[in-house]
Amino acid sequence: MNHENIFGIVGKAMRELSHAGMHDEAKELSSTMWECKSYDEAVMLVNKFLGMIQESKMSEEEADAEWDRHWAGEEE
Repeated sequence: MNHENIFGIVGKAMRELSHAGMHDEAKELSSTMWECKSYDEAVMLVNKFLGMIQESKMSEEEADAEWDRHWAGEEE
């Protein structure tokens, strides 16, 4: 992130979280960011929250695959 303005970074992250339907997490990122003591700590926090989007997508993909197996009669 090459020392961009942290407020811009947090704003972008909040938009990504909101776009992913994670509105509560976006609000939590905004409020938690103020507790950070350094730029690096704030960037790590942003990375943590953005990682939640990936985890959410993986879970959704797994759920879709399970649903497909169910309807194909391939239940485990």
